[in-house]
Formats: sequence, structure tokens, C-alpha cells
Amino acid sequence: MGYKALYSRLTQLWKPGAGLELLDLGHGSYLAKFASVANLERVVTRGPWMIQDHYLTLRQWTPDFRP
Repeated sequence: MGYKALYSRLTQLWKPGAGLELLDLGHGSYLAKFASVANLERVVTRGPWMIQDHYLTLRQWTPDFRP
């Protein structure tokens, strides 16, 4: 799935309202930046999320992350 399709699907699922920024980190990893803490908390607590019959894994960003 390409970036635009993923972004479109995530905005449909998550309905971020205040905004969502999605950064492609490579190797199938993306960084989602939410405009509000409330939207972030809603997405994290309402999962699990599926994209094309695959589970979407979410985890908090860490400075030592390697895709």
C-alpha cells in the first residue's frame, strides 16, 4: 500500500479532526503526529486497527527507533 492510500485509510479510520501528519520513515514504518493529545489517546485506546486485513502495530516514539 502506498503512502497516499495509507494516509487516506488512516484518516477514514481515525477521523483525526484537528489534523494528522504521517511521515514515511522507510522499511514499512511511519510516524503519525497528531494535532491534539485527545486524538492520539483515542487512536491508541480504541484499537486494534486493521489495514487490508493486517493488524496495524502502534507504539510510542523513542529516540533510538530504527525502522
